[in-house]
Amino acid sequence: MSINIINRSGTATAGTRSAFKNIVKHGKEARSGAVDVNIPSICNRVTSEDRIAKYLKEGWNWNLFSPIIVANFIGGSRKGQEFLLDGDHRRHMYKLTFSDKEDIPAYIIDVESEEEYHSLFVKLNWSQRKQANAEEVFIHQVLSKEPDAIKLEQQLSFCGVRVYGSPDPFGTVGCKTGKNVKIGAFKRALKNGQDAVSQAAAVMANAWHKDEKLYGELHEGISILYGVFPALSAGGAVERDFKLYMKNMVGKQSQVRRAREFKKAGGDVHHRHGASIAMGILDDYLATEVAGGCDKSTKRKQLKDTYKIERLLKK
Repeated sequence: MSINIINRSGTATAGTRSAFKNIVKHGKEARSGAVDVNIPSICNRVTSEDRIAKYLKEGWNWNLFSPIIVANFIGGSRKGQEFLLDGDHRRHMYKLTFSDKEDIPAYIIDVESEEEYHSLFVKLNWSQRKQANAEEVFIHQVLSKEPDAIKLEQQLSFCGVRVYGSPDPFGTVGCKTGKNVKIGAFKRALKNGQDAVSQAAAVMANAWHKDEKLYGELHEGISILYGVFPALSAGGAVERDFKLYMKNMVGKQSQVRRAREFKKAGGDVHHRHGASIAMGILDDYLATEVAGGCDKSTKRKQLKDTYKIERLLKK
């Protein structure tokens, strides 16, 4: 830590950037206090047993402890209530160490609404320090009603999938009964259109009905196929045949294994994993006859635009 502010060239400055001038002040000054050690949260991250064990491996150290952050609602439907905003791992560590204590030291801030509460969570755990994963942050972006996040939530619901952040009541967004997806992988798959992503999710859910989540690269690859080939969702023989192929042949092995096999077969092109998987599936599907399905010649006639996949591999 330096006494002065240092710029990129290593020169000490007095804070000459425009961002340092006329700084706008938000909120009210927080206060130190103590709250119930079992204080609830509105929607928290998954509390990791492994992380707590790691932090407590050498015991409790007061010099490394910073108080939990608690939001005191001064407006909205939760006015007068307090909820944990940041520090659930610290709270559990404290409970384990001081099992006789009913209260825990806290840094208490005033918030006006649930939207502000969730927006602060994003800034504390993502914008300013990467403590939460992308799914946890996305859920709080939805709960804080960020327009882009709300649109993505609607797309998740349309496609029959969901993003899981925690077991809390508000810890999941999208289709509540759908398979879990990673938000980054879902956005990549969406480049092929909502309909394609929805169809891919449905055929994968049928093929791996016991799995809780969809493997992102595989979902993207199958979405590419549905986006490129209308015959796969036209209600005809090829659509029925492809569903049989996915369920009775591809689904016999794990998603991860199939993704790895198809990616290798499709060329394993760097930064084109989804397209590589799509090519691998297409080649295998066209060379395979499924019991109760259609013949190879029918498939080849209706899925002849393979150059569209090849073009994706070269972009």
